[in-house]
Amino acid sequence: MKSRASGLLSRKKPQRRARRIAVSALCGTLAILSGINVAHALWADSGQSIIPPFNFGSVSFGVRDLADDTDATLAMSQQGEAVQIVIPGSVISQVGQQRGVNPLPVIFRFEVMGWAHGIAGMDYIIETVAQITGEGHRVLYHDGQYISHPLESTFLFHSYMSVYPASIGGDCVGIGGPYRDPAIMSGETYPLLVGSNEDPTVLQLPAVQVPPPDHISTNIWCVEFNFRSEDDGWYANDVFAVGYTEDSRLLANIAHWYTHVAFPPSLPALGEYWNIVNAWGRAADDTQPEARDEWWPTVFPDPDVEPDVVITIQPHVTSIRDVPQLIRTE
Repeated sequence: MKSRASGLLSRKKPQRRARRIAVSALCGTLAILSGINVAHALWADSGQSIIPPFNFGSVSFGVRDLADDTDATLAMSQQGEAVQIVIPGSVISQVGQQRGVNPLPVIFRFEVMGWAHGIAGMDYIIETVAQITGEGHRVLYHDGQYISHPLESTFLFHSYMSVYPASIGGDCVGIGGPYRDPAIMSGETYPLLVGSNEDPTVLQLPAVQVPPPDHISTNIWCVEFNFRSEDDGWYANDVFAVGYTEDSRLLANIAHWYTHVAFPPSLPALGEYWNIVNAWGRAADDTQPEARDEWWPTVFPDPDVEPDVVITIQPHVTSIRDVPQLIRTE
């Protein structure tokens, strides 16, 4: 019995020039593998199974912000290295505009894309989540472990953050976000959740792109932010109305309802500062009026300087040996 997969690996194919594939700027070819074991040399350090030599093929991996139609945020992996997607601080600070009880979260979406040609496959992991501060990258999450908290003076510190795959159609709000777990809401666990942090996410199974790719495999991811604030409480409301009709009859009615009140989001105050102003002068009649005033303003951090957050995604090239069910015998 001979394995069809092993036949793919051992069969000699003539070398040929790789076809130029038009996929615009979304996915550039990372490497053209021709006649030598370039696949092994390209991403051998990925921790995945080593791809045996084959005669032709290519791999491509990238990530981009879905809110950017110009692809200016497109980041491509050139030699199998990790790629990064940056979430602007201006997006995170939008939690300061949330109002009411259980408001809709702030959503940021990004797209992971790529292909693997020939017998190769492609998967990836969300490796690191970090806050970009003035002192460098403050790592919050790395390789399945929560490392540290964000800076206390930022909206991110006072918010829930959740990273998870979108549903069919790229919907994020409909899923609701894992951060709404009661343990997270009560503060018992860390307010950052990263989905798919144990097993790699499959972008493309091995040996499904032969001949060269006619489409790009994509995954859409959601990043949710929601300000962590405690509700002020429930308040009883009563309204009593009295009036007279045209025939002098007295009518009365009462309405009763409860209102759920929530505080608007706000960063903790930096402090209260004492200000004194003394003013004096000399009038035309040589009198010298003077006045004094003082006040204590409360100063809050500037929401416009919210740090960016960067998510690092590491791709891996896989082979058919990583998926035993693809190997069939004749």
